[in-house]
Amino acid sequence: MEQNYHCTEKEVPYYYRIGMFAQMNKITIKALRHYDEIGLLKPAYVDEHNGYRYYSSSQLPILHRILALRQIGFRLDEIQQILSGANETGMLLMKKSKLLQSVSDLTQKIAAIEGYLAKEDTVSAYHPIIKSLPKVKCASMRVQLDSYQDLFTYMPKMGEAMEKAGCICAEPDYCFTCYHDGGYKANKVDAEIFQAVTAMQDDMQDLHFVELSEVEQAVCVLHKGSYETLPYAYQALIAYMEEHGYMAAGEPREVYIDGVWNKDTSAQWLTELQFPIKQE
Repeated sequence: MEQNYHCTEKEVPYYYRIGMFAQMNKITIKALRHYDEIGLLKPAYVDEHNGYRYYSSSQLPILHRILALRQIGFRLDEIQQILSGANETGMLLMKKSKLLQSVSDLTQKIAAIEGYLAKEDTVSAYHPIIKSLPKVKCASMRVQLDSYQDLFTYMPKMGEAMEKAGCICAEPDYCFTCYHDGGYKANKVDAEIFQAVTAMQDDMQDLHFVELSEVEQAVCVLHKGSYETLPYAYQALIAYMEEHGYMAAGEPREVYIDGVWNKDTSAQWLTELQFPIKQE
């Protein structure tokens, strides 16, 4: 960093007044004065009679370095440390880490905003229908889930138990889950898995058999995609029920048509929600 010194008359033309130096570098005079005050970039020469500041061409690389560091987010005190010999590489890596974290935080916020913006469109994309649900013989297993993801663990276990019991799955396949808690729970979820079978069997340990009665009316929607977005499907069902004067007449069923067992990605999963209803 160059310090103040006096020059001869011959040298004066090679210096730039602060206004010209500011214009050349697209920076304000106020900023250059501030850099002078804090010792970040002092003029090469100050006229002792009128106080005019002059800068030399040799100071251009220093100013450009300052401006470049400012553009990538460094504070003036940090730039002063770098110009004074601090580890520039280390400070750049630290700044990069902070910027990447900022990008991650902003990405999450943008995703949340997009979710809110798409909410109404997502709900309106569902097309509820009303249909009856036939009487059906089912094998069932009531389980307590630490999280909803535990269904992927219990379903294969239920399949093994059904195989030992000699069960034959009905055609077309009808596998669904009901939740008995009466509301959302983050853990210790009381769930029951049902699988339609061709014939009733004797109960065997955790595997039970039940014949479900016909449901005269159920409002149903198909949901394509991950189970994480199933709340939109439920919202569409409830909105439809409220609009048409229906009330719940039983527990909703989550019917698994396509899933992890036969599709490569969650975007291909297909689930039908079936909500038994009656007129208010």
